[in-house]
Amino acid sequence: MSKTDYLTLLTEAHDFTVRHLHGGNTSYVTGLHLEKYDDASIREAYSFVQEIFSELSPSDVVNKCLPICLAINDLLNRNHFQSILTTGYTLLGNREKEYYTDRDELVRVFTNLTGAMTADFHVWLTVGNYIIDPTYMVSAYVHLCHSYPKIGRTVVCRFEELPLKLGDCTVNYIPQITGTRLYNRLLPPHLRRDY
Repeated sequence: MSKTDYLTLLTEAHDFTVRHLHGGNTSYVTGLHLEKYDDASIREAYSFVQEIFSELSPSDVVNKCLPICLAINDLLNRNHFQSILTTGYTLLGNREKEYYTDRDELVRVFTNLTGAMTADFHVWLTVGNYIIDPTYMVSAYVHLCHSYPKIGRTVVCRFEELPLKLGDCTVNYIPQITGTRLYNRLLPPHLRRDY
């Protein structure tokens, strides 16, 4: 895999989303404009993540990236943060794709959802030039240790800090689709969004 930076991959994911989920509608072709946030603002955004996590146990978090990130994304956007729900996969050591389904297949599965979901994917938030991933570390811990951590750890990092060094391994985030439109069919009407 080439060493393409996260912003380039995110822009490609946004463009793909506009073409395939919004039908290339010019009202959505605005380009990807990310707000700039300083560390203090990101700490404030993180406090909203902690607010949701204060009500959850680790067992409520493991492999539940979609509902948790949807809730946090909605909360951040209602509190004047530009949060982008980001769907994709992680790349371990620049070799192993984790939570991977081809993006064309993701679109096909979600636009024709008729039964149990079979796609493997990961969801996190892009806030300015930061990634906020509230579920990855808890899920990874459970899969490696077969037990629940006492305290969940949220990944919060700047794009330029990628790939993350976790012990002897590196983890990189590869965005494939942006926004909530892919998931609107799964949501109750009051949570449906077109971004």
